Amino acid sequence: MSEPWSNQTRLLLIIFGLVLISGFIYFIRPLIGPIVISALLAFLLQPIVGAMHTRLKMKNKLSAGLVFLVFLLVLLAVPAGFTPFVIRQTTLFNRELRILQASLEQSLAQVQIGDFSFPADSLSLDFQTIFTELLHPEQLIEYVTFATENVIIVFMILVTAYYLLVDWRRLFKWAFNAVPEPLRPDVWRLYERIKVVWQIYLRGQLLLMTILGVVSGIAALAIGLPGPLIVGILAAILALIPSFGTSTTAVIVGVVGLLVGSTYLSMSNIWFGILVLILFFGIHFLETYWLRPLIMGQSLQLHPALVIISVIGALSLGGVLAVLIIVPLLSTADILGTYFYRRILGRDPWTKPVQVEEEERVSGAH
Repeated sequence: MSEPWSNQTRLLLIIFGLVLISGFIYFIRPLIGPIVISALLAFLLQPIVGAMHTRLKMKNKLSAGLVFLVFLLVLLAVPAGFTPFVIRQTTLFNRELRILQASLEQSLAQVQIGDFSFPADSLSLDFQTIFTELLHPEQLIEYVTFATENVIIVFMILVTAYYLLVDWRRLFKWAFNAVPEPLRPDVWRLYERIKVVWQIYLRGQLLLMTILGVVSGIAALAIGLPGPLIVGILAAILALIPSFGTSTTAVIVGVVGLLVGSTYLSMSNIWFGILVLILFFGIHFLETYWLRPLIMGQSLQLHPALVIISVIGALSLGGVLAVLIIVPLLSTADILGTYFYRRILGRDPWTKPVQVEEEERVSGAH
C-alpha cells in the first residue's frame, strides 16, 4: 500500500486544482450565460416531466421529449404571430416617414429670416443612399455575423436544456452521491429550501407577467392604441426581464402610437405618442419601484429596497442575464450564508432564532 499524502501535498494539490478551475471558468466565461439559461429552462420544465413520468408512467426520455416539443412549438408560435404585425407596422412606418419628410420640407421652405431662406433641395433625405449604406457589403457581413452568433447561442441553449431535462434525475443523483455521506442530510435540506426559493420566484414572475400583460392591454384599449391584445402579450413576455422589459415595452408602443395614432382619440400622432410614453413609462415605474419589490420581497422574505437596489445594480453591472436571476440568487445566498454562519458558531443551522420565531408567532396571530 502506498504511503498517504502529506498535508503539504494535499494543500498544494487543492491550490493547483482551484487555479485550474478558475482558469477554466475564465476561459469559458462567454458560455456561462447560455448555460445558466439552459439550466433555468430545464428547471422550469422538469416538474412537468416528473409529473408525466410519475402519473402517466411514461419513460423519462419520452416525457422530456414531448414537453420540450410543446415548448418549442409555443416558442415558434410567438414570433410567428408577431410577424404580420411587424410587417404592417414597418410599412406604416415607411409611409409616415415619407409624409413627415414632405411636411418638414414644405414647412421649412416657407421659413424666411431676412434675406435667408432654407433651400428645399438641401433638406431632401436621400433614402436610396441611406439604404445603400445600410446594405454595404461590410455592413452586411456584420449583420450576418451577428445573426449567426445569436442563432448558434439560441441553438446551444435549446440543445443543452433538452439534455439537462432528459438527464436531470441522473445528474442530480450523481451530484448528491458525490457529497460525503455525513454531509448528505444537510445538503438535502439545503437543496429543498433553495428549490422552494426558485419555485416561489418563478411563480411570482408568472404572476407579474400576467398582471403587467393585463394592465398594459387594458391601458392600450382605453386610449385607442391599435392591437391591445398584442400589446398585452408583448408586455407580458418582456416583463420576464425586470425593469428593462417594461421600459422596452414603453419605447415600442410609444413608437407605434407616434406612427399610427389613436383609433378614437382626436389628437395628433405626436401628442398621442407622448401620451402613450407617459402612460407606459408610468407602468414601468410602478413595476420597478412598487409591484416587483412588493411581490418578490414578500414571497422571498427580502426587503423591497434590497430588491430594487439589486435589480438596478445587476442591470448596470451584469446585464440582462444578471437581472433575471439576481433576486433568487440573493435569497439563495441568504440561505447558504445563514447555514454556514450558524455551523461556524456551533449552532443548529435548522432552528430559527428566538426573536424570529416570536415575530412569526405574533404576525400569525394577527
